[in-house]
Amino acid sequence: MELQAMRAVFLDHLQGGTGARVVAGDVDDRLDRLWSAGHAAWPGIVVPLPVFVCHVAERVPPDADIEHALENLHAADLYLACACVQRTAGAVERFERQYAESIAAALRRIDGAASFIDEARQLLRHRLFVAEGDAPPRIATYSGRGPLASWVVVAAQRIGLNLARGQRPQDSNVDGAIAAALPAGIDPELDYLRTRYRNEFRVAFQTAIARLTQRERMVLRLHLVRGLPHEQIASSYNVNASTVSRWITKAKSTLLTEVQRDLRERLHVGTTEFHSLAALVGSKLDLSLARWLGEEHA
Repeated sequence: MELQAMRAVFLDHLQGGTGARVVAGDVDDRLDRLWSAGHAAWPGIVVPLPVFVCHVAERVPPDADIEHALENLHAADLYLACACVQRTAGAVERFERQYAESIAAALRRIDGAASFIDEARQLLRHRLFVAEGDAPPRIATYSGRGPLASWVVVAAQRIGLNLARGQRPQDSNVDGAIAAALPAGIDPELDYLRTRYRNEFRVAFQTAIARLTQRERMVLRLHLVRGLPHEQIASSYNVNASTVSRWITKAKSTLLTEVQRDLRERLHVGTTEFHSLAALVGSKLDLSLARWLGEEHA
C-alpha cells in the first residue's frame, strides 16, 4: 500500500506532469530500490521515503523519458544531496568527510596556500548548504544525472577561481577602502593626520585582518559585505544566532585592538591626537571592514 502511495507522490511532483509520457507499471518498485540504495550507502542518515520520492520526481526533466531517467539515476549520491537539502542530522558532516580530499585537491591546483584552501572551502560550504533569499541552497540543484563527486569538484573549482581572481585588490582601491574609515572634514588637524598617515593605517589594517582566523574573516564578510542576518550565517555553521553574534563582536574587537596597537607603534603623534584618530577608526570600523572585504573578493 505504501509503495502505491509513493507512485501517487511521484506523479504529483513530476515536473510538467505526466502528459503523454509513459509511466512504467513497476515505478513503485523502482522508487523503493532507489531509496534502499541510498539508505544502504549512508547508514545512519534517514531520509523518509516520501521526501526522497518528491526529491527524485522534481529532478526528472519535463522532456525526459521517465524509465530512462530513473534507470540512470545516481541514487546514493542523490540520497545524500536530498539529506543535505533537508538538513538531516549528520548529512552535511558526512558529505564533507566524503569529498574533503577531492575538494582540497581541486583547490590545490589553483593555489596551494593553506589559507586559500581553507577560505575557499568555507565559501563552498556556505554556497552549497545555505539558502539565500528565495533561492534554495546550491546542493538542491544537483540532479543525480552524474556523479556527485564530479559535480562537487566543479563547484569547488569555480569558487576557487573566483576567489583567486579577486584575491589581490588594486592598491588604489585598497587605499580608498581603508581611507573611508577616517572621514574628512571633521577637524583640520585630523584631516591632516588622515592624509599624512594614510599608508600607515592601510598597513595596520591589512596586518590586523591577516591575524583574524579564517572563520572570523568569513563571518565578517557574510555579515558586512553580503548583508546576511545572523540566523542565516548560523545555519551554515550549525550553530545558533547568538553564537554568530559573539563571533562577530569578538572579531571586531580583536581587529580594532590590533589596528590601534599597530598605529600606536607606528605613529609618533601626541596622546590627544592619537586618541582622536583611534576613536575615528572605531566609529567607522564597519564601513571600513565592509569596503575592504568587498574589494578583497570583488
